[in-house]
Amino acid sequence: KIVRNDGPPISVNYQLMSEGGNWKVYDFSVEGVSMLRSFRAQFADELARNGLDGLLKKLAGHNTQTF
Repeated sequence: KIVRNDGPPISVNYQLMSEGGNWKVYDFSVEGVSMLRSFRAQFADELARNGLDGLLKKLAGHNTQTF
């Protein structure tokens, strides 16, 4: 749980897997919303519309943005 001073705690769950003797996070959910499933859904839509090349181009463009 993330404990906040100005609101109720937020539930966070982690999915782990062991790789080479080390534990790694492969998914986490916040308030029951899985980041892995969310990204998978976004990628599936982009793949269906523009194929793998379109998805890779979109991701590369996103990674060059500054926030």
